[in-house]
Amino acid sequence: MSRLLRARAASMGLVATLGFLLVVSLAVSAGLTAFGSYLNAILPFGQALMVALNTVISFVLIAALFAAIYKVLPCCNGATCWSAQR
Repeated sequence: MSRLLRARAASMGLVATLGFLLVVSLAVSAGLTAFGSYLNAILPFGQALMVALNTVISFVLIAALFAAIYKVLPCCNGATCWSAQR
């Protein structure tokens, strides 16, 4: 029973952490958009640079979120575990 509670707590912590990271991602995206508008007044390609940077940061964050999901959640139905992938 204790192992089940720990697994549930870990899953709930993962969901809370993922939600927090998505809110942080939203704030970073908004900041980059605002900075891109400012940078566009200085450089002719400032907005395009910030859009590219925003895309790269979003991709890296989403990849890290999926890696966290597969690392923390337990294996089920005979699927290959994260530890077997090393």
